[in-house]
Amino acid sequence: MTAKKDFEIIESEIHKFKSKIKTKYNQDVYVIIKNVVHMSSLYDCVILTAQTHSPGFVDYLKEKKMTRLKEVVDYLYCFYHIASIFGFTKSAIGKFSGRNHATVIHGIKTANNRLEMNDKEFIFKYENIKQTVEEHVGPVSKSTEI
Repeated sequence: MTAKKDFEIIESEIHKFKSKIKTKYNQDVYVIIKNVVHMSSLYDCVILTAQTHSPGFVDYLKEKKMTRLKEVVDYLYCFYHIASIFGFTKSAIGKFSGRNHATVIHGIKTANNRLEMNDKEFIFKYENIKQTVEEHVGPVSKSTEI
């Protein structure tokens, strides 16, 4: 069985469990699956994606240069968002990327807003990074809220 198939089965079982507890006890349950994923593996996927779609900005990402270039910032916001989905703390993400936790919080909020607004340019980057992560690292969890 593949890691993706295993993960789908686990998510399905978690959803059933949460539904049962909600129905029987009227209580919400939160389950976190802690994958053994290194943040550097996620960041490598961002760089790999940028090499394909935005090769002129890869050096900024590789060297973690401080910049306000929209193209680079978009990739960082995607990284912050995906790293947070994998369970990394905002402080850890900030430390890894050479930023502070407030920058990471802002980046995650901005990523959420741009995804909700259907920002096509941002979604293109995000989905390509997500696909690269799923190919090289493992599935990116979907919400299991009921």
